[in-house]
Amino acid sequence: MIGFHNRNKILSIHDENRICFTDAVEVKDSIVSYFQKIFGGSNSKMVLDSSMLSGALPRRLSHPQSMFLDTPITDEESQKTLFSFKDNKAPGPDGFSVGFFKKSWSIVGPETINAIRTSSLLADFSSR
Repeated sequence: MIGFHNRNKILSIHDENRICFTDAVEVKDSIVSYFQKIFGGSNSKMVLDSSMLSGALPRRLSHPQSMFLDTPITDEESQKTLFSFKDNKAPGPDGFSVGFFKKSWSIVGPETINAIRTSSLLADFSSR
């Protein structure tokens, strides 16, 4: 089993010339050198391009996945999400527990849905 202190370490790294460093000091120096080249100011020699980023982020959403994420949140999704929380959790700054909303849904449900629908957080997402 990997110990707690060993699982979050970079044990080796390849530089821009594909040279592999395994010594801890060399790994650190390679990382520092890399970022100094990128963020080193006016003398910076390394230029980031999309191919460098695409290698680091190989997965992209398909167009249908992207469109799905842009669809508005339905009232049913809001209720289902709220009802999936444990009863003793407080969903917002009002301090009312989820159990309160579940037990009094027939009374507070429509106003809760309206508050969710008109919240600034959802408006921010919808405007993107």
